[in-house]
Amino acid sequence: MPHYKDGSEAKVGDHVVGKLYNSGPEPKAGVIISITPGTESCNAQVQFCEAKPVEDEFKLPEAPRMANGQTRMVQGEQHGSSGPRFVLFTCVDYCATNELTKVG
Repeated sequence: MPHYKDGSEAKVGDHVVGKLYNSGPEPKAGVIISITPGTESCNAQVQFCEAKPVEDEFKLPEAPRMANGQTRMVQGEQHGSSGPRFVLFTCVDYCATNELTKVG
C-alpha cells in the first residue's frame, strides 16, 4: 500500500493535508477517498470543500476546477445562522500519498 511522507501507511478515510495536483499551489485539507496500490505518483484521490462567497443572491459563484457538482449554501457567522453567505463546493483531486501528511 502507498505511504505518507513519514512512512506510515495511507488508508481510505484518513484525514490529510498536502498539495493536490489540480487545485492550485496552496495545500488542501481533506479525506482520502481512493487509493491505487503499486504506484508512487497519482496514487490517491482526496475529497475536500472549497467555499466561495455569494455576491449575487440570484447567481451561484463559479465552481472551482475540481468541483464534482455537490454544493451547499451556508452563512459565515453565529454558527451558520447569520452573516455573509457562501457556497461550499465538494471537490475531488488526485495526489501522491508521499506528499501528504496524515492529520489526527
